[in-house]
Amino acid sequence: MATTLAMGDLYQFTKDAVDALFAPTGSPRDVLRKAHGLVEAGAGDNVDVIDADAVTRYLDALGPETEEDLGPVVAGPGTSGPDWSAG
Repeated sequence: MATTLAMGDLYQFTKDAVDALFAPTGSPRDVLRKAHGLVEAGAGDNVDVIDADAVTRYLDALGPETEEDLGPVVAGPGTSGPDWSAG
Protein backbone atom coordinates (compact mmCIF):
# COMPACT_ATOMS: atom_id res chain seq x y z
CA MET A 1 0.00 0.00 0.00
CA ALA A 2 1.59 3.27 -1.09
CA THR A 3 1.58 6.07 1.45
CA THR A 4 1.95 9.70 0.54
CA LEU A 5 3.37 11.94 3.21
CA ALA A 6 2.34 15.50 3.89
CA MET A 7 4.69 18.11 5.28
CA GLY A 8 5.09 17.51 9.00
CA ASP A 9 4.32 13.77 8.93
CA LEU A 10 6.56 11.53 10.97
CA TYR A 11 6.04 8.34 9.04
CA GLN A 12 5.93 5.57 10.39
CA PHE A 13 4.67 7.04 13.67
CA THR A 14 1.07 8.11 14.18
CA LYS A 15 0.37 11.36 16.02
CA ASP A 16 -0.75 9.37 19.07
CA ALA A 17 2.52 7.41 18.97
CA VAL A 18 4.54 10.63 19.01
CA ASP A 19 2.48 11.90 21.95
CA ALA A 20 3.10 8.60 23.77
CA LEU A 21 6.86 8.90 23.16
CA PHE A 22 6.93 12.35 24.76
CA ALA A 23 4.67 11.39 27.70
CA PRO A 24 7.23 9.73 30.02
CA THR A 25 9.94 12.30 29.34
CA GLY A 26 10.36 15.44 27.32
CA SER A 27 14.08 14.86 26.84
CA PRO A 28 14.85 14.96 23.09
CA ARG A 29 17.68 12.46 23.59
CA ASP A 30 15.39 9.91 25.24
CA VAL A 31 12.62 10.44 22.69
CA LEU A 32 15.02 9.91 19.78
CA ARG A 33 16.61 6.85 21.41
CA LYS A 34 13.20 5.26 22.00
CA ALA A 35 11.96 6.21 18.51
CA HIS A 36 15.04 4.57 16.99
CA GLY A 37 14.38 1.41 19.00
CA LEU A 38 10.78 1.41 17.82
CA VAL A 39 11.81 1.77 14.18
CA GLU A 40 14.26 -1.12 14.58
CA ALA A 41 11.65 -3.28 16.32
CA GLY A 42 9.05 -2.34 13.71
CA ALA A 43 11.43 -3.24 10.90
CA GLY A 44 12.11 -6.61 12.50
CA ASP A 45 8.37 -7.29 12.78
CA ASN A 46 7.64 -5.85 9.30
CA VAL A 47 5.31 -3.18 10.75
CA ASP A 48 4.17 -0.39 8.44
CA VAL A 49 2.83 2.04 11.06
CA ILE A 50 3.79 2.50 14.72
CA ASP A 51 0.85 3.54 16.86
CA ALA A 52 0.46 4.47 20.54
CA ASP A 53 -0.20 0.83 21.53
CA ALA A 54 3.11 -0.23 19.97
CA VAL A 55 4.91 2.56 21.86
CA THR A 56 3.35 1.44 25.14
CA ARG A 57 4.30 -2.21 24.56
CA TYR A 58 7.86 -1.24 23.62
CA LEU A 59 8.34 1.07 26.61
CA ASP A 60 6.92 -1.57 28.95
CA ALA A 61 9.39 -4.09 27.54
CA LEU A 62 12.28 -1.69 28.22
CA GLY A 63 11.48 -1.65 31.92
CA PRO A 64 11.63 1.13 34.49
CA GLU A 65 12.94 4.59 33.61
CA THR A 66 14.71 5.30 36.92
CA GLU A 67 16.11 3.41 39.89
CA GLU A 68 13.16 4.61 41.97
CA ASP A 69 10.85 2.72 39.60
CA LEU A 70 12.71 -0.55 40.15
CA GLY A 71 11.14 -1.39 43.50
CA PRO A 72 12.81 -3.14 46.43
CA VAL A 73 16.11 -4.96 46.06
CA VAL A 74 15.75 -8.74 46.07
CA ALA A 75 18.69 -10.91 47.13
CA GLY A 76 19.87 -13.27 44.43
CA PRO A 77 22.89 -15.36 43.50
CA GLY A 78 26.27 -13.63 43.40
CA THR A 79 26.81 -14.53 39.77
CA SER A 80 24.54 -15.16 36.85
CA GLY A 81 27.13 -16.94 34.71
CA PRO A 82 27.41 -20.70 34.25
CA ASP A 83 29.24 -22.74 36.89
CA TRP A 84 32.38 -23.97 35.13
CA SER A 85 33.78 -25.67 38.25
CA ALA A 86 32.13 -28.97 37.37
CA GLY A 87 34.50 -29.34 34.42
